[in-house]
Amino acid sequence: MADLWSDSADVIIRSMEEGIKSKYGIPLSEFLENPLQFADKEGIYDTASKIKEEIGDAIDAVLGRMADEKRKLDEDAALCDTATNQILQSITVHSEQEKVPIVKADMISREEEETIYVSSMGPAIDAMVGKLCRKSNFIADFTAMYNGRKIGEWFFGGDKNYVLKVNLKPNAAFNLYNTREEIMGILDNDMEMIRGVGK
Repeated sequence: MADLWSDSADVIIRSMEEGIKSKYGIPLSEFLENPLQFADKEGIYDTASKIKEEIGDAIDAVLGRMADEKRKLDEDAALCDTATNQILQSITVHSEQEKVPIVKADMISREEEETIYVSSMGPAIDAMVGKLCRKSNFIADFTAMYNGRKIGEWFFGGDKNYVLKVNLKPNAAFNLYNTREEIMGILDNDMEMIRGVGK
């Protein structure tokens, strides 16, 4: 059900569906969509934990075969981390001057926005951050983490909305890593829902 998860997660879920069902007797996509329908199944929490581990191990095995992509990703993530820290410092200074709050939001229902991708910090970026802060009512920090490295993303909410993103080069290993995190997050939520309800 791609409405509940991304297309890339859907590919992995579909690829593992048959094996999970034959091994554990649970249709994976149905469990992910509605875990409570399985809450009365004997040992469901332990089974869900094993399913989570199996999916994580399968994705990790694929990531293990992507050495070149991971090396490039680690190099790019290090550059992104440096740029993110510098830009965050600029945002912090300008937002304090303009008395614009920075919030850590779980999600924002975005309408129209302009997205600006940057790879490094410099005087022009600092000046742009100052202008964005002056025009904003708030700033939402959506900075992502990869292997302890920050990949900056900030939403500037005002009369006109802007998103400032530190540009990480497209990378198959990063996409797979994010997909893994997405599926693990869904399973964590599902396991929390059945905790204490299941047998």
